[in-house]
Amino acid sequence: MPVEITWEPHGVYRKFYGSFSHDEMQAAQNAVYGNIRFDELHYIINDYLESDPDTSIDDCAVERATAFAFGAMQTNPRLRFAFVATNPKILQLIEHIPSVPISESVPFEVFSTLADARRWVESDAWYK
Repeated sequence: MPVEITWEPHGVYRKFYGSFSHDEMQAAQNAVYGNIRFDELHYIINDYLESDPDTSIDDCAVERATAFAFGAMQTNPRLRFAFVATNPKILQLIEHIPSVPISESVPFEVFSTLADARRWVESDAWYK
């Protein structure tokens, strides 16, 4: 799978590499949401700086991923998502998230650097 998942003290860092598919993105979600440690997480950082979505990643895939995140948040409402990306295709897909009706319940921010994303997840009061 073109993703490396690192469990951190208060969150998860997912680094995507190369081309990835909808199935691989879904597997990365399952690996985190289905883990016994999920309910203790404060954040998930999705790093797409070295990746490129294949053609199976479209607006419908974003809608499904957002809905899946919303469902997972029913057991962990403090969860926040940081997306790290500069690839125009990935940024366009992330921009689709707010059009999903339940997306207002899925707090997220987009960053162009991992350092900025880490500052965000570590600075909010919910992190402490």
